[in-house]
Amino acid sequence: MTDGTSASMLPTQPSMLPAQQRTPKDWLGQQLGGYQINEILGVGEKGLVLKAHDASIERNVAIKILTEDLASDETERTRFLAEAKSAGKFNHAHTVTIHEIAQQGDISYIVMEIVSGGSTQDYLDTNGAYSVSDATKIIIDASKGLAAAHQAGFVHRDIKPANLLLTEDGIVKVSDFRLAKQTSSQAALKLTLAGQVIGTPHFMSPEQCEFDEVDARSDIYSMGATYNSLLTRKRPYEEKKNDAQVMLAHVGAEPPDARSVNPDVPDACAQIIEQAMAKDPEQRYASLDEMREDLEAVLESFSWECG
Repeated sequence: MTDGTSASMLPTQPSMLPAQQRTPKDWLGQQLGGYQINEILGVGEKGLVLKAHDASIERNVAIKILTEDLASDETERTRFLAEAKSAGKFNHAHTVTIHEIAQQGDISYIVMEIVSGGSTQDYLDTNGAYSVSDATKIIIDASKGLAAAHQAGFVHRDIKPANLLLTEDGIVKVSDFRLAKQTSSQAALKLTLAGQVIGTPHFMSPEQCEFDEVDARSDIYSMGATYNSLLTRKRPYEEKKNDAQVMLAHVGAEPPDARSVNPDVPDACAQIIEQAMAKDPEQRYASLDEMREDLEAVLESFSWECG
């Protein structure tokens, strides 16, 4: 005996669909673990980010899901899980908090704090360059979160404007630890030795571009490149025709001068970028704390001028 409902009329769960047939919209209204999915926040070639509600404690969360074809790739799955494990080992006001790592059927997913103010890259795309004071505040706050990762023994390896998120209250959160490397991690070393590009070419350090071993100073280079972008709206070496040329420029060309694009950039800011983006890691800031001292001096000078 049946209840008269045709099987074809029943809602189809995303996990029941073949991987190639799943679309982001298939997730809307579905339940994943204890979370009710109600919005698509972002879609990329490696996966998607969904907004969901956790009814057990009445809070909204973001859920990152790896696409099924990549989930079957050992390297990508290792990176995906490494993000959650890396970020889960430290908790800081300026990093995105990881709540849970879970698996349901063939679906691997990460549940994390939802940050609804967009990224600094979103702001650049919509509004253009930040003011000097706002750009400096963002890098100061991001450096605090990233310093916590460094103290926990991690190198992010993909600092860029798209990975600096903003809450609705304007709090900066460092995100996407998918490529983070623990200094003693053999898995991360294997990914590097496999000859894969680890990072985003326009923001990669020279040692990343040459597939060399990296440490916290590589992130300092990327932070300098990001600061340059916030002040100018341009990516370093944006004029180059392809990623290979960009990577060669990081290795051999002069660091970008933000003043050539934005005359309002003070000399002190240009000098911070130049030191952070020194080709030789030994010539860069020794730590983010040291870099932050110079950034705070820039802010103080602005406060003094405005006062």
